[in-house]
Parts: sequence; structure tokens; C-alpha cells
Amino acid sequence: MKSNPHVYPYTPFRYLGKAQPTSTFLPRRTVGLTAVKRVLSVNPIPRVMLHGRMPAEKIMSIFLNPAVRFGPREYITGHSTEWLEKIERFTSRGKPIQFTILGFPFKTPVPLKTNRQLPDLGELLALQRLAHLMRLVHRAYAPGGVVTVFTEGPFAPFAGVSRTEAAAYRRQLAHLCRRFGFSAKVKLVDLGTLERFVPRFRHELSVRVAMFRRQHQARDKAFMEKFTATLPSVYRIMNTRGLPLDFLRAVYADAPHRLSSRATSLQRGLRRRTTETIFQYFAYLKVRDDFNLIERARPDALALTVSPKPHRLGIIPLRRGIEVLYTHGVPVVHHQRVAIEYLFDLERSGGSYTPIYFNEDPEGKPFYYLRDH
Repeated sequence: MKSNPHVYPYTPFRYLGKAQPTSTFLPRRTVGLTAVKRVLSVNPIPRVMLHGRMPAEKIMSIFLNPAVRFGPREYITGHSTEWLEKIERFTSRGKPIQFTILGFPFKTPVPLKTNRQLPDLGELLALQRLAHLMRLVHRAYAPGGVVTVFTEGPFAPFAGVSRTEAAAYRRQLAHLCRRFGFSAKVKLVDLGTLERFVPRFRHELSVRVAMFRRQHQARDKAFMEKFTATLPSVYRIMNTRGLPLDFLRAVYADAPHRLSSRATSLQRGLRRRTTETIFQYFAYLKVRDDFNLIERARPDALALTVSPKPHRLGIIPLRRGIEVLYTHGVPVVHHQRVAIEYLFDLERSGGSYTPIYFNEDPEGKPFYYLRDH
């Protein structure tokens, strides 16, 4: 998958051409904590050989390894002096290395992707992945590292998700992080709490939304490049719950479809909402950067990202080969491997699946699916 410096890239649906489900769903099973931990155990720590003499060099080698790195190698090697200096600010004092990353906003409100609103095995795998990375850092440097995840609940209203739903998602994510033993190395902080660093935050946000709107109207070249790169992904995370299935199949298709007049009207509305969401999203990130919110909250921390760019360490969010983000689909376990699939595709893959419910999950929907053959 080609990386995108602005947003995690979208993966096309596989079976949008199939109107009717073809998969078989067997009777549900309910499992407890031990069974879920057993599933997590099939996702081991990435195999990484440490290179270099000094701890900083060894840590750098972790993030250059193809099992960990997402995005061009040059994004890291082109700034190697910067990264080594940042790491040495911690190693020279014998302190755990601080990392930061943004993520875990909410379950994507697209019924073709998932029918859940709360975290499931996908989020657990993503938390586990971060904990695994911190264990690799510990192998290279005894005090180890800690990653602070700034959860992106503030983005929820941009996509048409209620703050109440986003808050419930975050609370359950924090519960799972503690329950499965990741909280020692993975700290969750609501991104919205950093708004306190900005006097008149809402005003600053609105000023930047207006600026991006003007740039869009003027077709500013630099802005339009960012906008065009971001549009396909954001278009596919907008809240479309309650819209007709045939409409969703048509509007998410990569090839042009002839739409009814009503579907055309709905599509135009979705595009308008997407455009406004991009303005809001860019504006929030601009306020974050203009006021150095992450740096003020975690001074000197090394920034991780799943949207690779220079001055960020791009990391694979789950494992190489999984291209659907954990918030965008449902987890499927098959032959000791876990994948993330769109629910629509799962229902039309022709496979046989057992829905697995977790007895501590308050949502009462499958926590993951077990593929039987």
C-alpha cells in the first residue's frame, strides 16, 4: 500500500458488485478474557535485528526495519541526525524514551465497513502493536519507552459522529488497554484536553477553517494537492448510517455508476459534507501544529504516525499485509492469523464464519469472526 502523508489511505471494497450475501454464518460463540488473549498471542513481536553500536542507533534500526516501517525509508534516513539527537536526549539521562501518536478516533460510521460503535479485537491488536514496539525499544535500551496515544475523539463531529459516541468509544478503549495489560507502555490521552493550551481555541479553529475554505475556492495549488490526496479517504469515513444499501454500493465504487436522481442528490450532499470535514480536519491539525500542542504535552517526544511524512516515524498499524485500518472493518481470525475485513466484503466472500462475542463487551455484537474454512 502506498503511504499518504495526510491521512491513512483507503482500501477499495472487494465485492461491491455482489448485491446479495454469499457467506454462511454459523451459530454464535461467546468467549472470555483467556480466549481473546490466546488470539492476541498469534500476533508476535515483529522480528527485528538491532543494528548499531549506541542505543540511539539500535533504536533507529527498529523503525527502519520493513516489519515496522510504513512509508519511504528516506523519510527517516533523510533526518537521521535529528532522530539520533532526539533519542539521545533520553538515553543520555537514562530516561525511558517518550513517543507520541494520534489515533483511535471512533468506529467508522459506514455500515458497509462495520456495524460496531465500540472497540473490538482490531483496536486490541493496534494497542498490542504499540506495546510490542515499546518492548523492542526495551531490547535496545534497558529503560525502554512509553508511547502516549492522543485519541482523536475531537474529530468525531467532523465526520457526523456524536461526541457521546466518541466518548464511549474512548472509555471502552481505555478499559481494554488496562484489562489486557497494555497500559504500562501505552498511555491514552484525549486530544481534546490539549485545547486548554490555546486561548480562544474555537476562534483559532474557525479562522483556519475560513482560510482553507478560501484556498479551496481559489484552487490554491498547494492546498488542492493536499485536499485531493485526502478526499478519497475522508469521503469513505463520513457517517452514512441509515442510507440505502444500493446507494452506498454505488457511491463507494471506484468505477463510475449511473445513479438515480435521489442517489445523485445524496451523493452531492455527501461530497459537500466531506469537503467541509476536510476543512475542519486540516484546521484542527493546523492549530495543533501552530501552538505546538503535542510538544507542550510531551516535550522532546518522538512522533509516530500511520500517515508517513518527514519528521514523523511512520509505523505499520497492525502488521504488513493488513491494509484496512482497525477502525474501518471487522477482525477475522483464520489459520492463526488475524485480518481486518469490511463487513460487506465478509458477508459476500463465500466463506463460513462463526461470530465470536466477548463476554465483557458491552455492545453485544461480534468482537471478531472466526473463519472456519
